[in-house]
Amino acid sequence: MTTQENIQTGPDSIPIVEDPAFTPIRVGNFEVKNRLVMSSVTSGLGDHTGAATERNAAFLERRARGGVGMVITEALHVHPASNIGYNHLAIHDDRYIEPLSRVAKAVQGHGACIVGQLIHVGRQWHSAYSRLAQVAPSPGTAFPVWLETAHELELEEIAEIVQAFGDAAGRVAAAGFDGIEIHGAHGFLIQQFLSPLANRREDAYGGSLENRMRFLLEIIDAVRERVGPDMIVGYKLSAEEMVPGGMTLDHTLEVVSLLESRGCFDYYQVSVGGFDSIESMHPTSASQVAPFIENAAAIKRISKVPVIAIGKIKQEAGAVIAEGKADMVAFARPLICDPDVPLKLREGRMEEIRSCLSCNECHHRIWHNRTIGCTYNPEAGFETEPVPEPAPRQKRVVIVGAGPAGCEAARVAALRGHQVTLLERQDSIGGRVMLAALLPGQEDLAAIPLYYAGQLHGLGVDVRLETEATAETVLQLDPEVVVFATGTRAVRPDIPGMELPHVFDMDAVVVGDAVVEDFLAAGDAVAAGDAVAAGDAVAAGDAVAAGGGGLGRHVVVYDEEYHLAGSGTAEMLAGQGHRITFITPYHAVGPEIEINTSHLMHRSHAMAGIRTHTDTRIRSVTPGIVTAQNRYGTEPFAIENVNAVVVCNPGLAENRLYRELKGQVPETLLVGDAFAPRRIMSAVRDAYARVRLI
Repeated sequence: MTTQENIQTGPDSIPIVEDPAFTPIRVGNFEVKNRLVMSSVTSGLGDHTGAATERNAAFLERRARGGVGMVITEALHVHPASNIGYNHLAIHDDRYIEPLSRVAKAVQGHGACIVGQLIHVGRQWHSAYSRLAQVAPSPGTAFPVWLETAHELELEEIAEIVQAFGDAAGRVAAAGFDGIEIHGAHGFLIQQFLSPLANRREDAYGGSLENRMRFLLEIIDAVRERVGPDMIVGYKLSAEEMVPGGMTLDHTLEVVSLLESRGCFDYYQVSVGGFDSIESMHPTSASQVAPFIENAAAIKRISKVPVIAIGKIKQEAGAVIAEGKADMVAFARPLICDPDVPLKLREGRMEEIRSCLSCNECHHRIWHNRTIGCTYNPEAGFETEPVPEPAPRQKRVVIVGAGPAGCEAARVAALRGHQVTLLERQDSIGGRVMLAALLPGQEDLAAIPLYYAGQLHGLGVDVRLETEATAETVLQLDPEVVVFATGTRAVRPDIPGMELPHVFDMDAVVVGDAVVEDFLAAGDAVAAGDAVAAGDAVAAGDAVAAGGGGLGRHVVVYDEEYHLAGSGTAEMLAGQGHRITFITPYHAVGPEIEINTSHLMHRSHAMAGIRTHTDTRIRSVTPGIVTAQNRYGTEPFAIENVNAVVVCNPGLAENRLYRELKGQVPETLLVGDAFAPRRIMSAVRDAYARVRLI
């Protein structure tokens, strides 16, 4: 029974979808209104002392307003040595109680239950933030992320941390929360004690499983002693560590069985991995949907309390519950992208969901100690700002370019009540996003133009495709405001030989029109202007039909783009059977690629046999030879038997039409890459912030 097949009409004439995700459930002594949970999301919105702020409250309040039944806060650090970054929340002192109480009230005001997550990171962070040594059950490093050697906890220090968990739970209770979640997942301190890989102790806290569980059991007792039987106490666990010698699902089932025998918890939230296997913690765009759902299902079979599943589950939440895989489903990234996912699912408005890309831009920002954000939700992290409201006077607004910035500009201008015309020379919206979506593992990017297509249609934007914007065509529309979202224009590095016929821009190779004259199979599609057909062939791996085969056996990919374009193009071409040499002037392949995707990318490159030269520039290109030089070396070296060179470059801002029309209309704006080439998130936020002032 699908959600689309079962629509009823509620008391207020709002379509209500029959979905098991929207049935109440008993968690401890609380009845939670539905089975959708906002999982813990580190936001970076606290103050420099670790206290919650108005921005923290607004961020979680917005998600509660979107309809989840339970909200779990970001990790609250129970001990000064556990600090993971400036502006991350703490709970190791009474001064944090009152700010957190404002967060609790904001969430509870929308009928959601709020749970405070308690954490000690142990060895799995860096002392740069706390200025205190990392600690762990045994000495060692959290390879491959943080390379400090941890201090082995002594018995009195273990007791201190156990008490810190109990005291922290008491403070969360004093702040008016409904529950506590103990974070025992993702390689942090509790999991370090449980793991036979990380815990090599020979005392009462090491060796047998019962001994390795002692730390967790003492924490549970300390927490229950402080909060009593009425508060929810849940446990977040990694069912598998995903590294040789670490916790397996069988180990975890033993742990859960022992916890069940003691009646320790009111729910389990089931994740996987740790920093040693970080790519599993936040499944990427390349991952299938719900990749680890069977772990939750296995735990549910032995659990008497609700089991919460998490891990790239989006609109499939109802199906997961209906199939008995879990009792509840936790969202994190989908709610950053669209806080109203629960309401839209409940009301059957599937086409309105701003679908999460699993791109991990949100996690990337936190990893680098920035505030939370989203690739194409410009309001994420800015919830204290007022949303766009109707403008005092309606204006005629023309927007040139329908990439992400142009589409966002059109959306916001229409929300403001303006009369909006959007001009796009291609036959579809999306701009270079459509190109990126053809690269391996980036298919989820196609959700961006899909979302905007629905928004622009619903808001009545006049979208004119296959329309070349010129000074004449724009002025004919008699605009009061022109917004230029014209993106970038390709440029090649100033290197001898870049003009040779066997040198191609990335765009031409990906859509398949690089070798029209060499391969008629590709030429038929491209010559006909059918970029979609060519792109489909690339996605299907058909190198000849797509045109990739004409590049020859050995291809050099030269990447100055710094994100996914170069690495994705190399992987695509390797998949078509080419031998790839990858050259970049940066210290790493795609230095701006977030860490989960980066790990997968490096693995894919290694498996494909891609030979990589970092910190290296091409000095010249001649037929058959690329001459390159390490930035820190002295002697150039030759790469021989090269059949083709593919250049990935961020390009230059395309703003020539803006300069031509500036002064000829009352108001002109440059947004997105037309202002300065950047990542999608920056372009979308730029358009949102500028156009809301029109």
